[in-house]
Amino acid sequence: MPVPSGKSGHACKRIFLYITIALVIPVQSCTLFRARDLSDYPVEWRTIFLHNFTNETFEPDVNVEMTEWVRREFLRRDNFDVESDKDEARLWVYGEITAYRKEGRMFDDFRTPTRVDLFIAVRFKLRQNPERMDPSISDTL
Repeated sequence: MPVPSGKSGHACKRIFLYITIALVIPVQSCTLFRARDLSDYPVEWRTIFLHNFTNETFEPDVNVEMTEWVRREFLRRDNFDVESDKDEARLWVYGEITAYRKEGRMFDDFRTPTRVDLFIAVRFKLRQNPERMDPSISDTL
């Protein structure tokens, strides 16, 4: 059977180019607007309190570990001031762990995992502290 050449080859290249452009532009726009710098807002508006996450999985104590990971990430990014007192924070963060899986990928001679892949699905909820709510700025955050 003869291999098509000429115009059909150019048509395939053109279709591939259109598909690539159609996929790259939405993905690139998502990455451009993903991170937002909150440093323009005053520090007293950017205070949060992290509640312990609820655990809907069969893994014990994952919620404590996940709460600490999120706390460290907020402290590392320096967008929010993490408060230890719930009443001092303007925003409250709640979380629910819905799926958790830890898989060993590389093992040493004693079958102990040296590399672990961790898959976690978490549902977050953000609420304003009703005692610290300011009606003039409630829509800005």
